[in-house]
Amino acid sequence: MGRKAVLTTGIEDLDRALGGVRSPETVLWVDEAGDRFPIFGSAFARHQILTGKPLVFVSFDRLPHGILAGLELDVKGARVVLVDCFSHGKASAEADRLEGNEGRLPRFARLQTPSDLSRPDALVDLVLSALPKRRKTFALVFESLTGMVGVWKESGTLHFMERMQEVLQGRNTITYWVTRKKVHSRHFREEVESKASVVVELSAMRNKPHLTLRKASGREGSALLGRPLRYWQVEGRVSVETKKRSSLKKVLGRRLRKFRVRRGISQTELAQMIGVTPSSISQIESNLIYPSIPALVRMAEVLDVDVSAFFSEPLTRYRKPILEQERARKLELPEEYRSVLSIWALAPEDMGGKGEPYVIEIPPGAVVPSHFFSRKTDQMGYVLQGRLIFQTETGANLAGPGDVIYLAGATATEWRNLGEETARLFWVLFT
Repeated sequence: MGRKAVLTTGIEDLDRALGGVRSPETVLWVDEAGDRFPIFGSAFARHQILTGKPLVFVSFDRLPHGILAGLELDVKGARVVLVDCFSHGKASAEADRLEGNEGRLPRFARLQTPSDLSRPDALVDLVLSALPKRRKTFALVFESLTGMVGVWKESGTLHFMERMQEVLQGRNTITYWVTRKKVHSRHFREEVESKASVVVELSAMRNKPHLTLRKASGREGSALLGRPLRYWQVEGRVSVETKKRSSLKKVLGRRLRKFRVRRGISQTELAQMIGVTPSSISQIESNLIYPSIPALVRMAEVLDVDVSAFFSEPLTRYRKPILEQERARKLELPEEYRSVLSIWALAPEDMGGKGEPYVIEIPPGAVVPSHFFSRKTDQMGYVLQGRLIFQTETGANLAGPGDVIYLAGATATEWRNLGEETARLFWVLFT
């Protein structure tokens, strides 16, 4: 007898939280809002497709194109059968359009529309006919029990679930059943939960999505049972926080944002300089994910700090009473600004205080199309050399050597160097 294929939810963190997927696994997803399950369904389906395992997806809640939108993969050998129970009797024209034009479907997908939904047993027969005859390992998704109740009422839906479990007995399967929370009778909820080996509740706490493992048969000793676990999705990948976040992780996100804002760099600009997506920077600053080591080193280079500055406070302040000219840090600016603007930070990162001093240089004839810093904080500058025109909401302003510029909680929209020499300013941002 050969070994059974390993089953998975397609989400490593969730498999870990469950202590592994066991066969046959019946997972009941209790969706509080009714719109949280699809990302888990897509992750599950994507894994089945990429590994070439058969999947039958029965939908009472969504049109086929809504399900396929998250499954646009160019693979060979995979097979997904979509059983469209949503269009039946509701939007048959949409079903006919898709069924009559299978060229619009991914090559791994086949659409089936039941001709008779009046009897639960008729759908059982249709699902059985869609299952591969020579394979004992496959996956099924039933979305959702709530939709079934709208067709068969609670008694017919319970009968359908029982019949499906009977015909799947002895096979190496993982089956997802989805239901809404607090919309069914207590008897119905208790019955479907008793038939499931795993119960996962999807909800929100403090406006953050969480999942809670309410049941995991044979894994009752798990420390994660009953504990809300935060989850998130980045670039299609779902992650679940199975371990308590360390204080180190919280510190990193907070300090990354501090250094980025201090430099006047947006999340998008920082992402471009490092070679990651803006959403990744947002997730790091929100303490949801760690950056890779190369990305962390690149962040330190761009923000001109030591890598250690992300994790610990400086041990000392003012190491020396003098900052030599060569130790002034030249800020890395977006590419479109590098030919018209140079900025040097004059204070070491560990100086603290309420002001940040900089020297700013603008070459002859150059036009800077925005302010030097994006922060709308009080700031002032002293013109050391050159003549400048700068635009504010009140109009154009001319400044020359010895003039002091004050911007109270505002920024300039443009700077122009009118002269034939480099304009230099001593600039202070007040924190």
